[in-house]
Amino acid sequence: MPKEDVEKTASARKFILFGVASVALTCVLFGYSKLNKGQSTLLGVRQFNYEIAANEIARQKGLSGRPFIKNNQAMLFVFQKSDIYCFWMKDMHFPIDIIWVDSNKDIVGIAEKLSPNSYPKTFCSPKPVQYVFEVSAGQVSAAGVRPGQRINF
Repeated sequence: MPKEDVEKTASARKFILFGVASVALTCVLFGYSKLNKGQSTLLGVRQFNYEIAANEIARQKGLSGRPFIKNNQAMLFVFQKSDIYCFWMKDMHFPIDIIWVDSNKDIVGIAEKLSPNSYPKTFCSPKPVQYVFEVSAGQVSAAGVRPGQRINF
């Protein structure tokens, strides 16, 4: 193989390796969450596919920056321990409903139709929770989600 071809092949390998490393670093830095790989749950009378925000970076980002989510989609925030957790609408582009869920997977609180314009106001769970679902605004009411219901996920 001519020297020029060897150098081009080596450069291409370096470029590919750099690209793979960049994607991996981006996933770590921006809290890549599991994207709808068959995770779904029944909330009220509707089935929702959900992403999991299971680490600190993913929980901080949440749904921020997205233009929308579909009516059958949700984000599930998973915390290591039960506590009072507060959410805000920083960098949100659409209104949402929040469902607070305790460690027994019982719904203990709901906040509906939270507007992006409410930032920097925070919305806190009424009791200690370990899980929080976010869905597009109006879905809690449409699905008949109520405090006291149990969720299996």
